[in-house]
Amino acid sequence: KGASSAVNDARQNIMSGLSIEQQKMFDRESSDYQNSALTAMGAHVGQQRESYQTQTYKATLSNLTDQGAANLDNPSVFGASLIRGRQTVMQQLALRGVPTNSPIAQAQLQDYNDQYLTTAVKASVDGGKAIQGMSLLQANQRNMSAPAYQQAFEQIQPHVWREQGDMLGRSVSNPGGVQSVPSQ
Repeated sequence: KGASSAVNDARQNIMSGLSIEQQKMFDRESSDYQNSALTAMGAHVGQQRESYQTQTYKATLSNLTDQGAANLDNPSVFGASLIRGRQTVMQQLALRGVPTNSPIAQAQLQDYNDQYLTTAVKASVDGGKAIQGMSLLQANQRNMSAPAYQQAFEQIQPHVWREQGDMLGRSVSNPGGVQSVPSQ
């Protein structure tokens, strides 16, 4: 309303110095321009609002995913982050008028599950706990789409084999389980 009032004040100020005929012509031309400009401003504000909402939505999901991945050893935080992410997806869908039981909603919820769990598995590998990551993956197979599960499985399997091989190698080279301390 402020921009519209300021433009109206400017138009009235300009028209005060014009003849009646000039005022009519100026009013007609400037009204069309003002309406067009205000429409464009409104559209721009709407686009900016949508962009902000989208960026906030994506950042929220990313933060929750990272929080879950950072708390693999804390099941309550890990689970709460997943649930909060799913609630965020459902809230976003509701804002867009998408019913939560629709195929679109179910697909977006599945995408979030896949992304969340894949990130958690990757974090376990990055943290040197591939076997833990494989356990997490296998425990959540029913919560992931088949392609996402297969891809995550194929990516983690070599790391699990490496960890198993390292464990086997340590047990063979040091059967008593006592680790020798290197001399300094």
